[in-house]
Amino acid sequence: MTDQIGSVLGRDELVSRIRSRDIFVSPMPEDKNIGRGTVDLALGSLFLISRRSGKPYIPSRQFHNQLAFFNETRVNWSGTITVQPGQMVLAATFVYLGLPSNLGGEIHSRSSFGRMGLVAAAA
Repeated sequence: MTDQIGSVLGRDELVSRIRSRDIFVSPMPEDKNIGRGTVDLALGSLFLISRRSGKPYIPSRQFHNQLAFFNETRVNWSGTITVQPGQMVLAATFVYLGLPSNLGGEIHSRSSFGRMGLVAAAA
């Protein structure tokens, strides 16, 4: 029997499917990082941080050179980065995910980050 609630997998079902590799998560998360329908993901060590330019926009003719507007920053695993108001940071997770064809998923930031004005957008 599954502990599936609506269209969200319950914690026990999610743990079981991750352990059986039906849902692939690498590195394998600790149990404390798995909730009802959720897996906490760790950020990697490479960040692209937007440069402060004073310009109110990026001209569309310059979209082909998007990296010109960012500084690449590497952070030690125990390190931190500082995000200034209005600044954008591109980051990737340290975690690889694989879902079977009968499941879908979404990436969201923690609501505690959202209350500080940090919003995650998956692209």
